[in-house]
Amino acid sequence: MSQKDIPYGYCYCGCGRKTNIATRNYWANGTLAGEPYKYIRGHTGIRMAGPESPDGYKWCGKCKTTKPIDEFFKHSNEYDGHQAHCKMCVQENYYDYLRHNRDKEKLYSLRNRLKRKFGMTHEQYQAILDSQNGKCAICNGDDIISPVTNLHRLLAVDHNHITGKIRGLLCRNCNRGIGLLGDSIERLESATAYLKKHSE
Repeated sequence: MSQKDIPYGYCYCGCGRKTNIATRNYWANGTLAGEPYKYIRGHTGIRMAGPESPDGYKWCGKCKTTKPIDEFFKHSNEYDGHQAHCKMCVQENYYDYLRHNRDKEKLYSLRNRLKRKFGMTHEQYQAILDSQNGKCAICNGDDIISPVTNLHRLLAVDHNHITGKIRGLLCRNCNRGIGLLGDSIERLESATAYLKKHSE
C-alpha cells in the first residue's frame, strides 16, 4: 500500500489507525494546526522495519535479522513497545561508543557520581584536587593504575560518615585503610603505636 492509497487522517505507516489533530504548526514535516498528523507517534519507522515478522518476532534494523521479541529491549515510544534494534546490537553500539569516548564517558560518570553521593560538582572536586597538588591527602602519592583498564584511578572522596562533610581526596589504599579502621582516631593511634613498637 502506498501513501496515496491511505485515507485522510489515517497513519501513513498503513496500520489503519487514525492520527491525532495537531494543535500547532510543524513546518519540519508539513503538518499544520488543525490537520491530522501524518504518523502516530513511534510509527514513522514502521515503513522501514524490514519484512513482516510472525507474532512474537521482530526484525532488527541493525543486523537485518528476525529474532524473538524478548531479544529486544522495551521502549514505550515504539509502535510495538520494543526498540528497533535487538539487545545484542544495542550492546555492541554502546561498547563501541565507550571505546571511542572513554574520556567523555568517564567524566560524565564522575559528575553523576559526585552529585549523587556527595552533592558536589566536578569543579569542586577539581578545586580540592588542585589544593592537594593532585596527590593523596594522607600518603601524598599518586593513585595507583588499575590492572583492568590500565588507567589511573581517580582519587576517592573521603567524607565524615556521620556529618557528611567532605574531608579530602584519598588514594584507594588510604581510603580503604581508614575505612576498615572505622574512621577511629584511637584505632589509628593504636595501629601507629603497634607499628612503631615492632619496627625494630
